[in-house]
Amino acid sequence: MTIRFTCRQTRLTPALRQFAEEKLSRLQRYVDADSEMHMVLSVEKHRHQAEMTINSARRLFTGTAITDDLYTAIALVLEKLEKQLRRDKRRRTDRRRRETHEIRRVAESTASRENGRGRKDPPPRILREKVQLRSMSAETAADHVDESQQDFLVFRNSESEQISVIYRRPDGRLGLIED
Repeated sequence: MTIRFTCRQTRLTPALRQFAEEKLSRLQRYVDADSEMHMVLSVEKHRHQAEMTINSARRLFTGTAITDDLYTAIALVLEKLEKQLRRDKRRRTDRRRRETHEIRRVAESTASRENGRGRKDPPPRILREKVQLRSMSAETAADHVDESQQDFLVFRNSESEQISVIYRRPDGRLGLIED
């Protein structure tokens, strides 16, 4: 990993370089060894600006921070970049996990379709249930779903008289489907 510094209207002191390199060492676990990092430090009156660009094999990451202190600007821009790099790494590992899980799921489903004698499993049965829809507002329905262990609730919206569904999303928030 190569690190380049460019200074505009200021000098790169050894203390400033050491501070930046210590902060940059935290980013090394997220980037490849052949990545290039370029930090531009500039001072204009009371504006101290730090710009950082990381050129990785996969992507280009950039960040800018402006404060009244150059050390603070460096810390802020590196915090922003660390957040971007962490998010990128998490996306890549999640994608690999999803792909592996999908391959495993497809293999298991094809294996379960054919039992030992070449016969296929019967199609799934549909069980019908009659429900009496209650008229309520979306907020009341959200309260019912929050209080209960249910993942969804079908109700008649009292404002629009339409049938609506409120459901618990995988991220924990609630979603509303309206007609």
